[in-house]
Amino acid sequence: MASLTDLEKSRPLEPTTVELRRLRSEQLVHVLVTSDTKPSEFRYQKLQSEENIRLLKYSYTGTSQEISYEIVEKRLAEISGQFVAMSYRWGILRPDRPLPLANPTSYVLVTRTVKTMLEHIVGDLDVLYIWIDAVCIDQNNTLEKNSQVSMMGKIFSSARSVRVWLGRSTREMDESFLWFWLKLLLCPNLQKSVTEPRSFQEADEYLKLILEPEWFERVWVVQEACLANQLFFHYGKIIISMNRLHEVLIQRLKYPHTAALVDRRQEGPHDFLLTSFSVLQEFHTIRSFIKDHSREGLRSLSELYASFASSKATDPRDHVYALLGLLHPASLGGIQPDYHASVSSTYIDATFRIIDAQGELSILGFAGLAQRTSGSRSMREIPTWVPDFSESPTADVWARLKVFEASSVRTMEPITFSLIQASSWDLIINPNLLYPKASIVASSGSTKTFGCISLTGVVFDTVAGIGSWPKKLDYDTRESYPHASPMRMNEKKNMYETLRETYKKAEDLGTYSPKETASAICWKTLIANLNGVDMPRKSMFEDAQAFVANLMVLLRLTAFEQRQEQIVMGPSSLWPRENQIKEYSQRSRAGYQNKYAGCFARSGAGHYRRMFWTDHGRLGLAADGVRAGDFLCIFAGARVPFLIRGPVAWRFGHVDKHHFYHLVCEAYVHGVMEGELEQSSNLVYENIYII
Repeated sequence: MASLTDLEKSRPLEPTTVELRRLRSEQLVHVLVTSDTKPSEFRYQKLQSEENIRLLKYSYTGTSQEISYEIVEKRLAEISGQFVAMSYRWGILRPDRPLPLANPTSYVLVTRTVKTMLEHIVGDLDVLYIWIDAVCIDQNNTLEKNSQVSMMGKIFSSARSVRVWLGRSTREMDESFLWFWLKLLLCPNLQKSVTEPRSFQEADEYLKLILEPEWFERVWVVQEACLANQLFFHYGKIIISMNRLHEVLIQRLKYPHTAALVDRRQEGPHDFLLTSFSVLQEFHTIRSFIKDHSREGLRSLSELYASFASSKATDPRDHVYALLGLLHPASLGGIQPDYHASVSSTYIDATFRIIDAQGELSILGFAGLAQRTSGSRSMREIPTWVPDFSESPTADVWARLKVFEASSVRTMEPITFSLIQASSWDLIINPNLLYPKASIVASSGSTKTFGCISLTGVVFDTVAGIGSWPKKLDYDTRESYPHASPMRMNEKKNMYETLRETYKKAEDLGTYSPKETASAICWKTLIANLNGVDMPRKSMFEDAQAFVANLMVLLRLTAFEQRQEQIVMGPSSLWPRENQIKEYSQRSRAGYQNKYAGCFARSGAGHYRRMFWTDHGRLGLAADGVRAGDFLCIFAGARVPFLIRGPVAWRFGHVDKHHFYHLVCEAYVHGVMEGELEQSSNLVYENIYII
């Protein structure tokens, strides 16, 4: 048996501390078939312990380009630091390529991707063992998959390094030019070396080779990358560490013709730069946090889900299971991978256990009827209080933001979960309000049931009316940017009318403190009073005023029409005067990035959200789908209010008169978000039943 020392002597090896390098052709390997006997397919045996894993062991057979493989079983704790773990995109390719094994002579079927990956990566390794999920886990054994998937976090954190396979090009020159640009972008004197914007366009064509692969979109790569001791990306013969790749992107995005892209967040020719940069930035943040806190602080699945909600997975259950390895066990409430369970059952179980374990309800911000009716929402059959983890939220979720404190109550009554048969004789259903996809099929048969959760809360108001604009806005905060996609005229008009409508409603309600003007209530409500990063209120108001001015210019209002608007909106300090409109227009043409416009588009009324007002004269903002008659409530443990609808059903003849409601969405309610309601009145919390 070859030792690690013999292995290192038998072939050329460059030190793994070099963070950007290129393999030589002689470092690519191929498998040596050692027997003329027709081999049989490898038969997986049951692992001897739940603490064990399988590994692919390789050894050289005389030359540095011929190797043989065998599958061995090892205790994870004993093999820690002595193997590398592979990360790659599974895709839809069938495992149809035999990978020959020795001892005993057999083969295991792998995809073309796995076989090519091994040929390129093995030549760079300084260990004898490799972990590849497709080979080391019996994919036909669900019980083993459940057990091994629950160990994924430990496996990747125990590996000496994680190697990411991004593919290869069929053209040799592609790798050569990519190699050139990677080295150039890491050059300290880059600005002197590259003076023409056209050169960066050429660089982008080659950077796409490593930044556009679908690996960056997979949800499994989150824990694979974040838990790695060392992380290397492989593209053909090119190897680059995560730190260096991150540095390449930072360098690329420094220049004026791409800096605006970071704020626009719009699809375009350079969108892959932003997507990959965003992913790597999240990885970098989590890796730094883990290094400093040893995963003690990673306690919120909702936070991870918010960061990686747009990630993809072949199996919808993996949107939950793929993130578990990053979380502290105490925050999981006993969630375990179970590939026997249905997708709906997986999501219901995960949501309930997270709420029960954490006593914190931010996960509800991703749930509700509005998430299923705004844009292109899921049709999965799950209760309204359960997020569809396979879908990204329609907008930024407020419930997870610590700037809000609508409920100061953090000790909740124990929550309960129950199944209620839809056909039960004592259950009366309101067919006009019941959402049909809120019911689930019981495991015992075809009987429809409702998954009900009881939460401690208080209903404090009712929606009286809603605004008229539910559109999604792609507003460029630098409208003068030459490559900006021009907004349609009706979008500009809708935005302007929303501002007018909200101001007029704030003025008509007249229920807020005289110290707060209708203008302030208007601009704060339309961005959920989120001021951006470290931005003073005065500056945000000025940006709101500039936003109104820019819209008036973009709508091509004449000087006479602008004066008419100033007369009509006269009491409002939000509507700028003629000299202010000119000043703000000049700032916009100069490339000023309007922070208010950014908040409006990404977190406020510009992202499938409607303004609403209540019976008690409050002004608020909620997702499209809110209706007049919906109830506003505060749940103990939630940072923001929520909207509920119903009752959609109730128990007949029960003493406690259970009423069941649908969760609609989270809400911003001006004058309630900092606990004002709890301070001004004696609230009586009671059980609210959500299905």
